[in-house]
Amino acid sequence: MRLSCIIIAVLTILGLALRAEERPNIILIIADDLSSDDLSCYGNKGIKTPALQALAESGIVFNNAYLTAANCSPSRASIATGRWPISNGQTDLSTGALPSYNVPYPEFFDGIDYFPQVLQKAGYYTAQSGKWHIGYDWNKATGPVANGFDKTDTKTGQSGCENWIKVLDERPKDKPFFMWFAAHDPHDPWTAPKIHNPDSVFIPPYISDTRFQREQLAKYYDEIYRMDSYIGKVIEKLKQQEVYENTLIVFISDNGRGFWRSKAYIYDAGMKTPLLVSWPKAIKENQEGNQLISSIDLAPTFVELAGLNPEDYTFQGQSVASIWKDLTRKELNNYVISEQHWHGFRTDYRSVRDKDGFLYVWNGHPEQNGVCNKAFMKNMIALNDEGKLSELQKDPFRYPREVEELYDFKNDPHQTKNLVKDPKFRKKLKELRRVLAKWKELTGDCPSKKEIPDWYQRPYSDVKPQKGVWGLPPGTRNYGVGEENKVRRLVRD
Repeated sequence: MRLSCIIIAVLTILGLALRAEERPNIILIIADDLSSDDLSCYGNKGIKTPALQALAESGIVFNNAYLTAANCSPSRASIATGRWPISNGQTDLSTGALPSYNVPYPEFFDGIDYFPQVLQKAGYYTAQSGKWHIGYDWNKATGPVANGFDKTDTKTGQSGCENWIKVLDERPKDKPFFMWFAAHDPHDPWTAPKIHNPDSVFIPPYISDTRFQREQLAKYYDEIYRMDSYIGKVIEKLKQQEVYENTLIVFISDNGRGFWRSKAYIYDAGMKTPLLVSWPKAIKENQEGNQLISSIDLAPTFVELAGLNPEDYTFQGQSVASIWKDLTRKELNNYVISEQHWHGFRTDYRSVRDKDGFLYVWNGHPEQNGVCNKAFMKNMIALNDEGKLSELQKDPFRYPREVEELYDFKNDPHQTKNLVKDPKFRKKLKELRRVLAKWKELTGDCPSKKEIPDWYQRPYSDVKPQKGVWGLPPGTRNYGVGEENKVRRLVRD
């Protein structure tokens, strides 16, 4: 009896060791202000991204991945918590100006899980290097998310990628590892060496095609190329360390490009993200996935691949590990839901995208124009005053706006034609209205009791900005913690 117990114990230990060895190393690379159509693997022929092209070819390019918010802090907080901004306490931009106005940084909800900490407790060595921007401080890795890292490193150079190789070299070699590598590139100001020709850049139809804008886009491309070069070095280092085959690399952005009608906007230019997934040991190369994926799905996916049950945690997203391993598996998300809150301007948007290719937008402030970000605002005002903008380019200036918008984003990728009044789409409109209403109920979404006002002068508005005045986040604090299965069923069923 005693011998059999010893044998069982030994086999159990060996089994655990084997499973630990089979668990992948995980590297999450987050770009700063990058739209999905600004990479060669997504069809942009004017940009040089050889490392990301190679990464895409080694695994899967996902075409329908979306963020929960189109600006830095709430988007990154959602990735870390696997929860929507309204459900984690980080709805608004955590700007570095807050301390100067005696405003405290926003706090996360009580009792929620952060996947880096879950991985750390499961035996992973965890490290962060590069940009931070997740509440509690402007760019210092503090607060509950940071507590899940064995090493934090925010004192980097202009790119934010400079120390990635050093962090890889210094990791313990006897443990699986998770790396949160977050670039400053391609966020402005753009400081990378000149590589790209302004004549070769891709100009989306909502950005004015002027020499000035082409030159700015070329500088932005240069920063993408600089980040790409560091990603190439990371891949080479993994090969040198002989861990590349069993390392899952996931590349994503926190929001769209820092240009007009992109970053901080609810449309695809702000909310759609590149998503590249590579794991040579387990994922076939040269694949393309069209499944709907939300950024809140990353946390439960990483946790499942680490050998844990993601439903034991407070993640609102769901693991898509089965899809990553087999693209023929049934789609898990019927809907992905996003929010957009304060980013220098008072903003209150919600959206639902579905697997049929429709985008429903709800606007909490139709009385004001649609400007959500001051990037290139002065330039666009000048062009508008000169009558040089198309209807689409000047659309953010328009007010009053519709409370509801509906777009066929498969056939209208830049969201130019609102179908909300078209009787042919009445059934779809009702469906997406119902989904959003139920989501609001399950997440405790409700208006803020004290909204954050515009900090900058809103174009063509008499309302004066109130820089330094803060408010309260929307939603109901701590609502639904422990009942995540309800909202998972909503987006899945």
